[in-house]
Amino acid sequence: LLRGHDNEVACVTFSASGRILASGQIQSAHRDGEQIVVWEYDSRKPIYRLTGVEGSVIALKFSEDDRFLAALGEGSKNGNDMVIWDMQNGSIAQYIKFKNVASSLCWGNTVVADSSRRIKTPKYSLFTFHAVQVQAHFLEYDIRTMHYALKSDLVRFPSAGLTRGYNDCCLSPSKTELVAGTSVGELMVFSAENLVYRAALPISTNGLLSVCTAGEYVFIGAGDGKVKKLQGSDQYWTIVGEAQ
Repeated sequence: LLRGHDNEVACVTFSASGRILASGQIQSAHRDGEQIVVWEYDSRKPIYRLTGVEGSVIALKFSEDDRFLAALGEGSKNGNDMVIWDMQNGSIAQYIKFKNVASSLCWGNTVVADSSRRIKTPKYSLFTFHAVQVQAHFLEYDIRTMHYALKSDLVRFPSAGLTRGYNDCCLSPSKTELVAGTSVGELMVFSAENLVYRAALPISTNGLLSVCTAGEYVFIGAGDGKVKKLQGSDQYWTIVGEAQ
């Protein structure tokens, strides 16, 4: 049992290694209350107690190498914010304020920033999902400032645009696409390499609440109480199993 919050826990995430996990809570009643606790799994002890986002924590994800933790705050009608913490020391690596509220986030692929350099540094990609857009953020080490810098771009949509409420998202098993579940029950597919919309596939009438991968499959937690198992890529996905 992990004890460390003073309000209800809103989200939990494990790192890819399973070594650490993080839990985020509903906004504390105390001005200086911690919003996020990072735990060492084996010892069940807290490593960091973090603050920085506005309001309750609504999304929480580790980078695939455990180096960074990103979180979204609930914010307000004027937007919300995202904070990225460095897990080497618990410091804030990046902060960004969104005018359009982001409802979910996920890390993309991590690549070598510049293979010609003597010292190889990773370049991280991170995606945030907003009602009218999807943003791609690239976190890369700047040798001039000796800090990580964040650059952002937009994922391209059809000219008519698409407005959706995104509940959860992740990288596909092939790591070439992003898949996201929406409040209207669609699985949205985007190319992680070309930053372009690919498909909207109806999966459930009651919304898709959670999305994750295991092996070659994508698992969907749907609003109808079913867990659906999908297999495929790009515009072609098939439901190969489901359980109530």
